[in-house]
Amino acid sequence: MKNAILMPGKPSEEKYFDSRQLNPGDSIWFPAVARSLTLNGYHAVRLEVPNPYAPDTEIWDQELERYPITPETILIGNSAGGGEMADWMSRHTEVRIHELFMVKPWLNPRRKYLNFCNTALDSELPDRCAKGVTIVHSSLTDDDQVKESLGIVHEAFQGNDRVRFVDVSEYGHQESDGRHVFPKLVELALGRAL
Repeated sequence: MKNAILMPGKPSEEKYFDSRQLNPGDSIWFPAVARSLTLNGYHAVRLEVPNPYAPDTEIWDQELERYPITPETILIGNSAGGGEMADWMSRHTEVRIHELFMVKPWLNPRRKYLNFCNTALDSELPDRCAKGVTIVHSSLTDDDQVKESLGIVHEAFQGNDRVRFVDVSEYGHQESDGRHVFPKLVELALGRAL
């Protein structure tokens, strides 16, 4: 079964507990991307990690592993969600998937969280993804830690032609066009889908 797992990033504690805010998996572009994938034959799920403002690899792993991860799976992670997915894949070298999308990846580059994204990225990770790894970022709005994380990704995957970097500078950090959709991500995921 074709499936897609979408994992949001790490909000601030203040934002997470703000009753005016949506759950991370219900915010920004997640619902629209999941819906588009569903309409195109994917079982698409949006993860909700408990206490995401204090990331812990064990907890994030448990949420990611709730669903089957197979050669037909697309993984889409935003910010810390992308970092977690790449970290998980680097620790599970036996796993093969269809494609990994890291959107504005955050890999805990300053090691603020001692138990999160501490595994060196496996340079062979892209080779375990049938369609490779796509890094979606915005050179105009990437913050310093995203830029540092992109440097880590560049270094780990240097020279691997199964990795592509897609600059979506026409969007802000959350890639919303004002309607909370992310058509470029949908195009990338479905344009290279099974």
